[in-house]
Amino acid sequence: MIIRLNAQCKENIKRMAFLLIIRTIYLVLGLQVLSIEVYSFSKTSGFDINLNSNKEILSVVLFVFMSYIFMCIKQNDHFNYYLNVLLYLLYYIPINVAFSINDRDYIFCILTNIFYVLLMLSINHNTRRLNNSNCENTSVNYTLVRVGCMLICLMLIAYKMAATGFSVDFKFETDLMYENRANYIHNLSDNLLAYLFRLVVVNGSSFIAPLYLCISLKRKKYFDIVLSLLCIIARYSLTYEKAIILWLPIIGGSYIVFEKMKWNISKTVFRGLTIGMIALEAIYYFYHNSAIYYLIIRRTMFLPAWMSGIYYDFFSKGSKIWFSQSAFLLETIIPDTYSSSPLQLINNYYFSGKMSSPNTGLFGEAYMQAGVLGVFLFPIIFLIIFRFLEKTYRPFGRDVEFIVAILLTITITNQPILSRGAVFSVLIPSVFVYVLSRWRASYY
Repeated sequence: MIIRLNAQCKENIKRMAFLLIIRTIYLVLGLQVLSIEVYSFSKTSGFDINLNSNKEILSVVLFVFMSYIFMCIKQNDHFNYYLNVLLYLLYYIPINVAFSINDRDYIFCILTNIFYVLLMLSINHNTRRLNNSNCENTSVNYTLVRVGCMLICLMLIAYKMAATGFSVDFKFETDLMYENRANYIHNLSDNLLAYLFRLVVVNGSSFIAPLYLCISLKRKKYFDIVLSLLCIIARYSLTYEKAIILWLPIIGGSYIVFEKMKWNISKTVFRGLTIGMIALEAIYYFYHNSAIYYLIIRRTMFLPAWMSGIYYDFFSKGSKIWFSQSAFLLETIIPDTYSSSPLQLINNYYFSGKMSSPNTGLFGEAYMQAGVLGVFLFPIIFLIIFRFLEKTYRPFGRDVEFIVAILLTITITNQPILSRGAVFSVLIPSVFVYVLSRWRASYY
């Protein structure tokens, strides 16, 4: 017993060291890169970099305290624990740093920490609740899942060729990507059937295609691997969202590390992000090159936290929207609080109308919808959603659970979970997979 406790203490010390390294380098890179980068869409022509030393001290104290709570939560090798790990690294670290680096007010600090604690404990409750369940032994009808994913991918590829032809632009310049995305949106048809098709197939494929690729790699279905790859590329070339093309190295790396090499998933994530942040700092320090940082860390970590601060700043001064907008179904029956959508309000007020989709999720969504009440309400909403997702994907295996956890983490940090985009990108596809996988299930 003593040996086991000592081993756990050593592991916790390692994790605390990794977390402090990640947070420190994340802060340093933000100060080095973003303080000199010009972000033309913002009224400040930048990213509001204004480090407050006193707030940074408080942030570090809170970070150490939260890290201790995080390391005490129930651990296992399933979806909700992976989600807790990923949200801590990709969401809490940036939102903790945002308080000091963007000089947000103390109420922002209090509310973001309360929200995260409740979210973390909600996810941990799912981990404990599902730990003794045998849902991983549920039979899966892989044949139906394969056919369903195949149809979605084929429809998306056909739609892409009809909409924009065979061309794909892999240049990652921000202005060019926004221009391509704006051109796609401008040419969209207003026809109801076309809109429903985009809602179901275009949004759904951004989740189905990576999932299909992961399952196909695991089951060595080579035709399906090629088809899912083509679908991911086609989906990227429609809206030029950087996160979509990043699924290729993420899924490929996950397959090699976790399926072939059988490494521990959570330990690998901690160590991998630590090494990655050190490498990015070394690249910037010696070569003054921030391209990889700008493409990955700024996009997946800094921007969602920065946008959460912007949403808090805007809606702390005005009325909350109370599920009248950006809330699937509810928005059709609740009268609008504002004449414009939250995206338009934020775009016009902070970005002079030049940023088409200044989205955010988690705390930003909770505060936008219901203010302080939302901070306590949304962790319950997430608890229900996350429990369903683990029950859906646990029978597919831990590598699939991990990929779904990454997909979900990046989705909910970047857009409201209750919005039509997220509902049709994550929840409806998951219901689709759940129904197909359980229909007269058998191992095939």
